[in-house]
Amino acid sequence: MIHYSLVSAINQWARLTPQVTACIDGPVQLTWADFSRCVLAAIELLPTDRHATVGIVAGNNAEHMIMACAVIATGRVLQTFPVDVTDEVLAVLLKRSGVTHVGVDHANRVRSQALSDLDIKVIGFCRTQVKGLGHGKPVVIPDLSPCGAADLSIVFSSGTTGLPKGIVHSANARKVVAEAVAGLGLNRQAVNLVSLAMHNNLSMVTWLSALWNGACNVLLATFDPVALGEAALRHQATHLVMSPTHYRQLLGAQVDYQVQFASLRLHICSSSRLYAWEKQAVVQTLPGRFVEIYGVTEGGVGTFLDCSADPQKLHTVGKPLPIYDVRIIDEVGREVAANVVGKIVGRSEFMMSRYASHAPMESWAPPASDDEALRFIVPGDLGYLDPDGYLVVCDRAKDAVLADGEYIFPSQIESFIASTFLPIDVAVKVHANNAGGLGSVVIHLVPPLGAPAPIDGIVAQVDAHFGLGGRVTLNRVDAIPRNGMGKILRHLLTSPAHTITA
Repeated sequence: MIHYSLVSAINQWARLTPQVTACIDGPVQLTWADFSRCVLAAIELLPTDRHATVGIVAGNNAEHMIMACAVIATGRVLQTFPVDVTDEVLAVLLKRSGVTHVGVDHANRVRSQALSDLDIKVIGFCRTQVKGLGHGKPVVIPDLSPCGAADLSIVFSSGTTGLPKGIVHSANARKVVAEAVAGLGLNRQAVNLVSLAMHNNLSMVTWLSALWNGACNVLLATFDPVALGEAALRHQATHLVMSPTHYRQLLGAQVDYQVQFASLRLHICSSSRLYAWEKQAVVQTLPGRFVEIYGVTEGGVGTFLDCSADPQKLHTVGKPLPIYDVRIIDEVGREVAANVVGKIVGRSEFMMSRYASHAPMESWAPPASDDEALRFIVPGDLGYLDPDGYLVVCDRAKDAVLADGEYIFPSQIESFIASTFLPIDVAVKVHANNAGGLGSVVIHLVPPLGAPAPIDGIVAQVDAHFGLGGRVTLNRVDAIPRNGMGKILRHLLTSPAHTITA
């Protein structure tokens, strides 16, 4: 069992291992003693009014991590805002959150000050302002951390359906996931390489849990496959989490995988779809145990696929993790049999308490009884469990169309195109007609380099393979709209002005 609160854990590591490295950010290495002193210095910059709320607008750096711990230590809810959104979106999120102060790093100070009309005070923190790093003794950080069912963090969803939603997790939920991550070896002997944006929940699950468990976090300002390989070798990284987009970039880079990543014990893929043949390529290329985790920011649903050990199940996302109760239900809430497509629902100890204000509540399924503790999260995905208990995720329910009793899934069409024609990128949008049946299928394609034009053979083959009755059109584009984690932003896919029709 890990220490009860994050701050008490940091105090413990600073007391027991003061000169062991806790965080590496470029040329700067902070020991646990340094880190505790930086957190205390950041606390002194926060408002003394306990009713004042503090958010964080920062990139991948030690300042982000230190300010996060300071906010938690003062008993406040950690709200970390996405920095990969437009100023307009950030302004809306800040205003809706109700924060009175934002802690910023140097890169985001000017951006945040430009939003001063929101009447939010900007707090700048720089770790180099803390004197005598590496020479002082650890300090005891006052610990007023939220505990139990109290709110500990608010993170924001990927925004694939529009404005990102604030999702609230309790202290218990964060502690449970930190314990689960410790079971994957992210402990005092581990070195966690952080290349995903720290405001993202997947990234937070690892770096926050690493702090809790006494591991060392190595922070990269941005994802770059060459820099990633160099950092993995230099710091002997043992753990790494990436999105499918980053795995694709890494596999296409000039990197000495076997040498630079030789220290990896575990690397994790999550957040969007990685095709089965791509998983196989990762297994064959990168050292270490390769696993895929499927879940949602809201929690409740979580599966684990050991790609190295289950080569026959790479088309799935694995089996539900022990702390998750994952089920497939029909439209009226009844559980369905194996191989029957339905709504994916789940519950666990790691599950959101609620959405923050101004967010919908449709992600809750009706409680199985009058006991609210039995309610399930409905993440909005359709899928099925195979006879062996492995989950196959088909697609978002809102992206699929039910025609003649069969679902038309954009992801299945994308998989066919990706494996058959090897485009640079592809996204499919399925449109329903006025009667709710299949209206049209629009392929948005970034053609492969050197591909002959026109490539209308794609339209004919897709139409024939899926039996779409001549309702397929092709839209050549320069890029597919995706978020920072590689998820397709289907609501931004526009109908083409000129198309090839089956």
